[in-house]
Amino acid sequence: MYKLYGLPGSCSTGIHILLKALEQDFEVIPKNTVDNYNTINPVGAVPALDDGGMIICEGAAIVLYLLEKHKSEMMPTDVVEKSSFIQKLMFNYATMHPAYNRLFFAMNNLKGKTQQEAYEAAAQPINSLWKNVDDQLKSRPFVSGEKVTIIDYLLCIYANWGTFFNVDIKRGPNVDRMIKQVIQAPYFSSAFEEEGVEFALFKS
Repeated sequence: MYKLYGLPGSCSTGIHILLKALEQDFEVIPKNTVDNYNTINPVGAVPALDDGGMIICEGAAIVLYLLEKHKSEMMPTDVVEKSSFIQKLMFNYATMHPAYNRLFFAMNNLKGKTQQEAYEAAAQPINSLWKNVDDQLKSRPFVSGEKVTIIDYLLCIYANWGTFFNVDIKRGPNVDRMIKQVIQAPYFSSAFEEEGVEFALFKS
């Protein structure tokens, strides 16, 4: 059985959802319940995956490991399509996620007018990134084509993060359409419920 170390509602939730979609047995262990978590991941970040004593860190590495190991249809076999999939996956982890980190930094380290100014500044590049995703979704239901993948799960999680901040984040109509489709999957909603986190987007 896998052990997934994470934080509720974080990018580790994407791995939680993926493990459910792959119909694997696993246990989710909140990072803050682990003594000396740095012995599991020396940099202290989540997610980390324990597969029979072998620890894999970094979200993208975990995703690729799971998709290859379980021969998931999410991972294309054609070399060109596979390269495109990995590029989109890395966009999530290396571009979109760090852009939202600027908002979290402002929330945790700034106050008042300075905080709001930082929110506004951070939202501008995020909006540009969502415009890129929205344009991709004009011609297909999901980022990688006709079927939902981990790429879409992660984008839904990032979009939900936007509800934490008092700033206008513009995702685009195609992104919202995709999100509304993805969150209907039972394994998506159940992962959030098990972590005790609300998917607040689209709720009045």
